[in-house]
Amino acid sequence: MISNKEIRTIARQELKGFWTMPVLATLVYIVIAVVLQTPSYFAKIPSLIIPMSTFTWVIAILVALPLEYGFTLAFLHFLREDKEDTVEAMFCGFKTYGRAIGVYLLETVLLFLWFLLLFVPGIIKSLAYSLTFFISKDHPELSAYECIQRSNDMMKGHKMQLFLLYLGFFGLVILSVFTLFIGMLWLIPFFQVCLAEFYENLKEEEDMKLAEAESALLSEESTPVVAETLTVDETAVEEVRGEE
Repeated sequence: MISNKEIRTIARQELKGFWTMPVLATLVYIVIAVVLQTPSYFAKIPSLIIPMSTFTWVIAILVALPLEYGFTLAFLHFLREDKEDTVEAMFCGFKTYGRAIGVYLLETVLLFLWFLLLFVPGIIKSLAYSLTFFISKDHPELSAYECIQRSNDMMKGHKMQLFLLYLGFFGLVILSVFTLFIGMLWLIPFFQVCLAEFYENLKEEEDMKLAEAESALLSEESTPVVAETLTVDETAVEEVRGEE
């Protein structure tokens, strides 16, 4: 697994000359998120007679969940495929709507239960489940729960590195205050590409381990066959000698 410094370097290289679409995708995401939050702002103003039904909240949630799911995956798409259609890619959650909602809700419920225990276990599990969306995309054959479990397994021994990667952006977030948070339009894509690269590198490492394990297994299975073949050949030679 490469270091966080190398991950950030790769992310900068990937974004170099291609900042426009990631920044635009981030702007669109923020605008939609603000619009979805608008009902809650109106609900706090007593002078406004606007009926805030449960239906309004449900609609807002059902739009926000696949949007966040797709926004995360858009940067994996940016890293792997086309760097010019990040805005379009961020709406992929609506193309696999049921899966996006299912994965997001199950992960949220599990994290909520962990946070009920204590704050620290909740943080640890949020790090452990951080690759769930990526795994959901790469393994459509897995259920939502299996995606979460796969993320949990992959993150064993790597949670601290991801935590430090998050921590490295904390200072940059504070500095963005001096730009009236306009700097977040560049900082968010940078972080998302770093997270996608973290997953890609870890996935490559896991694939290599799996390939080595399969190779070792095949080697063990072939050994008895070779031994049996040698035994048969020796027996045949002895029979030929006996006939002579």
